[in-house]
Amino acid sequence: MRSLASEYMRERLRVCYFGGYRPDYPRHKFYASVLKELGVGVIECCVSHKLPTLPRMWALLKKYWSQKCSGDVIYVEEFNHNVIPLAWLLARLTGKGLVFDPGVSSYDELVRNSQQVPEHSLYAHYLWLNNWLAFHLPDLIIWFTPVDMEYFQSLFDIGPKKSAWLPPGIDLTLFTFMPMPAQARPLVVHFDGNMSPTHGIDIMLRAAALLPEDDFYFEIIGGGMTEDMRALATDLKLTNVNIPGYVSREELKASMQRAHICLGAFRADGKLHRSLYTKEIQSMLCGRPLVTGFGEAKARCFRDGEDLIMVKPDDPHALANVLMYLRDNPAVLHTIATNALRSGQALLSPENTGQKLVGYLQEVVNRQHRVVGQNFQPPL
Repeated sequence: MRSLASEYMRERLRVCYFGGYRPDYPRHKFYASVLKELGVGVIECCVSHKLPTLPRMWALLKKYWSQKCSGDVIYVEEFNHNVIPLAWLLARLTGKGLVFDPGVSSYDELVRNSQQVPEHSLYAHYLWLNNWLAFHLPDLIIWFTPVDMEYFQSLFDIGPKKSAWLPPGIDLTLFTFMPMPAQARPLVVHFDGNMSPTHGIDIMLRAAALLPEDDFYFEIIGGGMTEDMRALATDLKLTNVNIPGYVSREELKASMQRAHICLGAFRADGKLHRSLYTKEIQSMLCGRPLVTGFGEAKARCFRDGEDLIMVKPDDPHALANVLMYLRDNPAVLHTIATNALRSGQALLSPENTGQKLVGYLQEVVNRQHRVVGQNFQPPL
């Protein structure tokens, strides 16, 4: 009976994705696809993520009403903190639950993590209030990791019943198992992602400078501080490092196919402690051994030394030593690659993560706010 009831509820459940976002963004694409496969109705109320706040809100309002967006839950996508008050108002007027998947806290990113904004400045206070409101108005906030969830609950005084977590979403059309290439020299070491300071690209380059150039070849893909990192590679006189910037999907896949080892993030900051980076999970799903900086979130989800290898952050020597260890122990490299694939698939099983998300959404629906006598369909 429970299974039949679950199927019935799932068929009736409808989710309205809301905000300025990219429909092809991996987390959105993965979870929206999983919900559809489970029979959940998915409505896209999407405008350009490049719109400023007020034009974005106006465009969303027009689209929401013109499309007669029905359903049970408004699901606000990542990086849309500023539209939460509008989403809250629409949810209350139309009797829907409200869920927010923030991705980040701009206050934490700019004030605590990168320290680009002085902690006691007026702008810092604005960011904190903006984030506090965005995390308190919804019925549920969904974080990327359990450590994220605990951290932000404490920072913004969010009640435990208003928080949940889901692992990062991956583009499974691109990142899926790829047979390991023959272990010829040099070993190809792969990284892809934004070259922000928190990822520690400079740590990778300084580690490369400690290694025999004939034994390792680094492919470091992504945008951001590309020119700065190329300049550092030149200063270090590295000839075995390629930093092409952004590449096509085909080139990214080819680089992953060539890779013997993948790198994660290495900066010793709070984000590393709390994060499961998309780049880390996607390398595991491709069947590649992952070497990354130690973080509590990864330690809770994976076995260090078996599913992946974690090293001391901010330490090029530690990274170089592990790469040489894998070079000299091909059996260990292949064992970790095999375990990485299995543990990555277990964490991101579409069936398991989908059931988890449906459970969260159904719980929100069960406690949504309704106005007596209200018509729950928006007017024409």
